[in-house]
Amino acid sequence: PLIDKIKASPDGHNAYWVGIGVDSFANNHLACRTDTSGAIDKLTYSKIDKDGNIVIPSIKLADGLGPAIIADINQNIHMVYCNPVGLGNHIDYLKLDQNGNILIGPRRISPPEIENNTYVDMAIDSLQFLHVVWQGDQTAVFQILYCKLDTLGDYVTQPMKIVLPPYTQGAGKPMIAVDNSNRLHVVWIDNRLSDDCDIFYKRGENEPGIMESERSEVKNLPRFSIFPNPFSHSLHITNLTIEENIVIKIFNTAGEKVINHTTKDNEIEIDTKNLSSGVYFVQLETSEHKETKKVILLK
Repeated sequence: PLIDKIKASPDGHNAYWVGIGVDSFANNHLACRTDTSGAIDKLTYSKIDKDGNIVIPSIKLADGLGPAIIADINQNIHMVYCNPVGLGNHIDYLKLDQNGNILIGPRRISPPEIENNTYVDMAIDSLQFLHVVWQGDQTAVFQILYCKLDTLGDYVTQPMKIVLPPYTQGAGKPMIAVDNSNRLHVVWIDNRLSDDCDIFYKRGENEPGIMESERSEVKNLPRFSIFPNPFSHSLHITNLTIEENIVIKIFNTAGEKVINHTTKDNEIEIDTKNLSSGVYFVQLETSEHKETKKVILLK
């Protein structure tokens, strides 16, 4: 180990169900459930830098357990967790700054009609949208739910079921990830096939109104990845998986086109030395499809 084991939970507490998120400065943001003889199910937060120094000791934020934590591009910390206080368990959202101060929340994001909500996970895409999945139990029927939030904790996509009957026999404990094309990937456990649990997987599109069945019928979709992001001098674009001319356009935040490039190559480098620092949008366009990604230029 590069850093010896460090006790991150407070003295005199029982600590459970830890979550961790890392920001771009390599600070570690931790949260867990802590119990004492006088108070249980307290969501406790701490911060450890890349050298293993405890920057923020344990702070009690709210009632809660089982957190998932993510840092956004502005280094704010987003947290979703199960709140067991009140009628049933519900999923709450918190936003913190780098000093552990609460900026937004706690805010309930699970629907009130779902009686018991647990096992929450979260991912963030390149456009800084938060994707949240959790297990819901309504009258002993298990289901996997999903919602999409912006970095203010407001709904972009309302809570919805993504695993539906009859495929909900014991469905639970979901995990979510986002790939370089902002597609969503979900895994969960399920015993629909037998009394034993199995792992199931599905992929979802991160575009309102497009169903998986519709997307699967479209052929030769261009897919591309951009690195580095943020970048300083040039932009590398790879994995252009289509055999026709591809137009790559770059727009600034005012909607002005600042670069226009046509290629058939599956790997190119675009010189951006004449652009100023800021946010840009890279659009890949073919005769039948457009795909856009957000990038940040830092000089």
